[in-house]
Amino acid sequence: MFRKNNPKKSILLVRTDFSNETAWKDLCWELHSPHQDFGILSAIDFYSNPALEGINVEELPYKLSKQYPHSFIFIADKMTFAREEQPLLCVSLINCACNFFRILPSEIWNVENNLSLTEMAFEEIAKQISDDGVYTGG
Repeated sequence: MFRKNNPKKSILLVRTDFSNETAWKDLCWELHSPHQDFGILSAIDFYSNPALEGINVEELPYKLSKQYPHSFIFIADKMTFAREEQPLLCVSLINCACNFFRILPSEIWNVENNLSLTEMAFEEIAKQISDDGVYTGG
């Protein structure tokens, strides 16, 4: 069901909550479907390992391979599956004042493209989050 992208270009989406298998599969399906307005696909690879269940955002970057080539990752955590809109965490792997924010799955392509191509800095995107702490598009 899930395609394997080029790991040098693809961003990881790491699953840390295993409470709802159907919601996880639906999320993966949504993220590997073209954006409804622009037809753009995100370059995302999914990583689901129950050994990471409940790991916190501060610990997870230390579990990544040193060869992971990107400066950020996405995380599907407990809050992702607790809320209807499934806001993911986008986590910077570089030291910065704002090391994570939430993002709607429908906007992941926007952030993934801008950060991967260094069109925008992590901090610039983080400044655009809504009052409820979720990036809904800029």
